[in-house]
Amino acid sequence: MVPLQGASFSFRFSTDALAEAARAKAVRDLSEHTGLPDKIEPLEPLPGCPVRVDIAKLTLPGLGVMSGTLGGVRQAARPRGSASSAGDELFLAVNLRGSSGVQQADQELALGDGDGMLATRSSTGFTITRRTPVRFTGFRVPREAIAPLVGRLDEASIRLVPRGTEMLNLLATYASALANEQPPNTPELQRLVATHICDLVAAIVGATRDGQAIAEGRGIRAARLRAVMGDINMNLTDCDLTAAAVARRQRVSPRYVHKLFESEGLTFSAFVLGQRLSRAHRMLS
Repeated sequence: MVPLQGASFSFRFSTDALAEAARAKAVRDLSEHTGLPDKIEPLEPLPGCPVRVDIAKLTLPGLGVMSGTLGGVRQAARPRGSASSAGDELFLAVNLRGSSGVQQADQELALGDGDGMLATRSSTGFTITRRTPVRFTGFRVPREAIAPLVGRLDEASIRLVPRGTEMLNLLATYASALANEQPPNTPELQRLVATHICDLVAAIVGATRDGQAIAEGRGIRAARLRAVMGDINMNLTDCDLTAAAVARRQRVSPRYVHKLFESEGLTFSAFVLGQRLSRAHRMLS
């Protein structure tokens, strides 16, 4: 386990540099680490399955984000009220690529590429089994953090969030951009990113009408801007790279695309030009 630099990071752990025979023991040792209960839910190697663990945990105010790859392991979320559980939390796991199974009491879910899963600790906890490598992103949110947006949040069993769900896609895009950039390194930025993610989680859970309006003006708008910028960067060589073309792919109106940039003091055309110039500079360098 390697602590990462920066106040927002907890740690990174990987078995990639270890021989296959040593990986299961390394994962068991990780789960027995004294500081682990505050970082991730325990991992257990699965008999007969090749083990691969490559994860990074980002800790923001009132929020934990873990991403990476897990394979050949079972992860168990401790029951609510147990001595080692961190508190009354909501979990959202997203399978970016790969298949996994989730079980809570007598209920089971099968997750494929792009699927998500919502769960609370409940009185039984739950387990996620990943027999083959799964690239994923997971979020751990105190339920009180999203309660103002969703209203009463009762104890609920595990729930599938199907692939293609708009808010799930926006959350995955936002988290991917966060993982590929420098982590927010000031308390203000950390709180802002945490608020954006909580807004998106609340929208996935089911926000009230007022809560949805608040989320639309904060986290959802920020995530859509990230998605639009990502779309632009993927299509910089396209001669038809217009606001209308991006809007069609993102399923919003061209006016909304322009408003996203205006809210940041930018214009669509200036952003595209800047990205093209930056790309040309990198190629020439």
